[in-house]
Amino acid sequence: MTSQQRRVVIAAREDRLRRSLREGLESLGYVTWGEASDGLAALSQARRARPHLVVLAPPLPSLDGAQVAETLIRSEIAPVVLVAPEGGPSEEAPVREETVCAPLLQPFSRSSLAEAAGLA
Repeated sequence: MTSQQRRVVIAAREDRLRRSLREGLESLGYVTWGEASDGLAALSQARRARPHLVVLAPPLPSLDGAQVAETLIRSEIAPVVLVAPEGGPSEEAPVREETVCAPLLQPFSRSSLAEAAGLA
């Protein structure tokens, strides 16, 4: 791995969404360091990898995306991009504004993914 490559951990319950995020991020120069389908695994991977970016797509089993994001931000482990469904964040797991580095609304394009990653 060269010093130019940026590590990312991706967490989403759906395989298809994880694959889409991975492909988009890899096209932007990120190296996928880990993938998870639940919040606890995402947090564990992020703590080990210390990635340049974590992308979370709630809802996640075990620990919700909001809990994972807040832990990552408060512990200064990694910046976070929080994926929200079309129409905005879910009411099931409200996320306080200060815990989110950058929002990404679905469906997303390569340019909106790049913008969110850049903001984070």
